[in-house]
This record gives sequence, structure tokens and C-alpha cells, in this order.
Amino acid sequence: MKSETTVSYQERIMRTLVHIQEHLEDPIELEDLARIACFSPFHFHRIFRAMTGEAVYEHVRRLRLERAASRLKLGERQVIEVALDTGYESHEAFTRAFHGMFGMSPSEYRSSSYRPPEYGDPPPVEVRTLDSERVVFLRHVGPYDQVGATWSRLAAWAGMRGLIGPASRFLGISWDDPEITPEGKLRYDAAITVARPVEPEGDIGVTEIAGGEYATLR
Repeated sequence: MKSETTVSYQERIMRTLVHIQEHLEDPIELEDLARIACFSPFHFHRIFRAMTGEAVYEHVRRLRLERAASRLKLGERQVIEVALDTGYESHEAFTRAFHGMFGMSPSEYRSSSYRPPEYGDPPPVEVRTLDSERVVFLRHVGPYDQVGATWSRLAAWAGMRGLIGPASRFLGISWDDPEITPEGKLRYDAAITVARPVEPEGDIGVTEIAGGEYATLR
């Protein structure tokens, strides 16, 4: 049985992790994150590192550079545009940071990125307007092929609380590209839609998946 303190810390750190991933393009200050987690800045930094294995700004920097790598890999935007979006004020500073993480310059990374083979016409894509949905979720960090235990634990938690019914939807959210993010840091959220208010509990969080236009296919 986990102590109440551990459960509380898990919920508060998860709250800040969600805030970080939703605000990567905004300035992120330690004091603001500590306030969200209801810790002093000193204790927040220490607890964050103990529970995630990364210092706060190390975590933010990694996510921003991984997102930059994804944009270089998939898009045709100029390197300086990607650098500015990542929070760097110059091409040189971005190149140094990118090289330090990936072992090559942004331009070299783009030219060497894997290009999938041509498989012919893709399946038909339909653009649909979806409503926002409230979900409970449990995060798995590690290889994507090891998410089964996370789903089992979330389903058991939700089932015991009467949150699973005929209208429930089970959603898997993969946040990272396994060709960019180290296998041990891949983030995957197992999520179940809920029809009534529910409070987070430890590392099981509650969030809203935004509504809007989505490209859908089977």
C-alpha cells in the first residue's frame, strides 16, 4: 500500500508534467511549476528529479529538442524557424544544443532522417469535428510494447469505481517518436473516457482531450 504522501506527490508531479507538455512553446519557470505542484521551489526541484529521473529544466530541454527533431524530420521549415519555436534566440545556440543531444547538426539530422518507402495510396482520411472528452489516464514510461500492465492497472482502478460503461472509450496516446526519444523515456497514456466528475489519485490523472478537427482513418 502506497503512503498518502507518495500518492499526493505522484498526483502533483503528474499535474506539472501535463502542464509542461501543454506549454512547451511558452516560457516555463521553476517557480510557476512549483506553484502548480503546491511545493516550494527547492522541494519541487528535488521531488521532481527523484520521481522522473531528470532535473526540471533538463526535462523541458529534452522535450523541446525532441519536438524540434520531429519537426525537422517531418517538415520543410527552415532551421532558424524551428530554433525560434524551440526557444533559442539564434541558429548557433540551437545548433550547439541540438548537436549535444543528437550528435549532429539540425541540417545533418534532417538530411539523414529516415524516409518511409512508398506503399501506394494511403487509406482514406476523413476530417471530423470531435467534442472534447474528459478522461482518466495512467502514464507508461518505457518501450511502447510494454504498455499492457498499465492498461490492466487503469482498467482495474476505473472498474472498481464504476467508471467503465457501455459508452466508455479506451484511448491510447503515444507522445513520442521512438526514432527520436530514447526507449526508456517514451511516454504513453492509457486513457478511458468518463461521464461523471472524478478526482485524480496518485499517478492516475484526470485531463481533458481537446475537441476540434481531427484527421481520422481506419
